[in-house]
Amino acid sequence: MPNNLVPYNELKLLKDIGNVETIYLVKLAADAQEAIAVLNHELKKLPNPYVLLDSLLLQESKASSRIENIVTTNDELFKGIVLDDEKGIKEVLNYKNALFEGFKVIKEKGVFSIGDLIRINTKLTGSAVGLRKNDSSTPVRYTTISKIDSAGNKEVLYTPPHGEELLYKLLVDMLEYVYFDDLHPYHPLIKIALAHYQFECIHPFYDGNGRTGRILNILFMCQKGMLLHPVLYVSSYLLQYRVKYYELLQSTRINDDYEDVVAFMLRGFMETAQKTLAMIEKIENSINQFKEYVRENTVQLSHKTSQKVPEEVIALVYEKVYCRVSDLTDERKKRLGDIERPAKEPDKNAGKRKRAAKLPAHRETASLYLRALEKIGLLQSEKVNNTVIYKNTELIKLFETEEKLSGN
Repeated sequence: MPNNLVPYNELKLLKDIGNVETIYLVKLAADAQEAIAVLNHELKKLPNPYVLLDSLLLQESKASSRIENIVTTNDELFKGIVLDDEKGIKEVLNYKNALFEGFKVIKEKGVFSIGDLIRINTKLTGSAVGLRKNDSSTPVRYTTISKIDSAGNKEVLYTPPHGEELLYKLLVDMLEYVYFDDLHPYHPLIKIALAHYQFECIHPFYDGNGRTGRILNILFMCQKGMLLHPVLYVSSYLLQYRVKYYELLQSTRINDDYEDVVAFMLRGFMETAQKTLAMIEKIENSINQFKEYVRENTVQLSHKTSQKVPEEVIALVYEKVYCRVSDLTDERKKRLGDIERPAKEPDKNAGKRKRAAKLPAHRETASLYLRALEKIGLLQSEKVNNTVIYKNTELIKLFETEEKLSGN
């Protein structure tokens, strides 16, 4: 049994642990993979998945930060983004940026190195210190995982491995275990679940280890081709069962039995895939409901003014959650600027250009559209620092209902 006060430098390499598959785990992994495949299939059908993914990612960032006792409300989060005010939401935005940094590496290189892990953690924490450099020879400088009770008494629960060379060795082993299927021919989700446990045991950074480990879950699934986009956000599940999660990490270190912690993570992958799919369907239904309304109706703003709102504006306010008048006009410029117009050959982007052009070019028109959507109950306006912002009340309601059902 490990001594909690001494660095756990005897942590086994994953290549030495080898095969942890059991009939139970393989069945659970197959069920989780099927749920992820259904989610991935639905993502492929979306004309613009980022209308939904950005909002879902911010919810993941918030849940992951909350596990570390960094609490941000939906209102603070989305309002801070639209107003470019990072106060109170910096950690959440850092999480989003770190995840996309890792996803970019996966798309460009197919795998990531320890240097890439360090860059992800740097994006996450805002601190470019790299791997821990404290070693086993200086106990007063040990990095420990501790619990502090209500009276302020500190109990050390775990002291991770120390020594930069050892951390490199453990991380290389972890990455090779996940990547090299010929050497480690086990179910990919079982390998990802076990790698998550291993990363949390290695605890290679001074800060942000939990959040970095949760990002790696998603990136490993993308690397294995299970996910087209980084959308399986398991932090809400871990937050809901936080006590059980930490108990399993601790008991596995003591008992050297990996089935329970792997099964816990597999159930998390499966339940999260199912919940994410249900949330995407709810958001899509809400979008389609309002698109259908604006197709068939004009909105009366006054006895003189009525307004018909383009469907493209509906999609945009679901992507932004909170938006300003300038967000609509700026998005039009951005999309038209990003779409190439061929000189001679057939214009394959004509449809994209036509849809982008339906967004308002002028602030007056954008303001009318947003006021019209407020009139039908989709948006709610609020004045903040002389700026009028519009909140998508339907989307916020969906997120808050899901949080209540999850007990978060």
